Amino acid sequence: MLGGMFGVVIVVGEMTAINLLGMSLAIAILLIAQLLCAFMVDAKGLFGMNKIHVTIHQVIGMVMMIAGVTIFKL
Repeated sequence: MLGGMFGVVIVVGEMTAINLLGMSLAIAILLIAQLLCAFMVDAKGLFGMNKIHVTIHQVIGMVMMIAGVTIFKL
């Protein structure tokens, strides 16, 4: 039940973002947000997951993705 409600929120939010920002930018932001959330869950060991140590390569990768979307927006 809770998963279905989250699904509705995500779909409505993404459709609104596509109308406001455009298809490519909205999907790029969604993917980066998902990766950042997964990164935080792994780094902090949330929800019973094992903590994974953050490496400089992972941080550089995330910064490059955010920079790419920012450059794409310009």
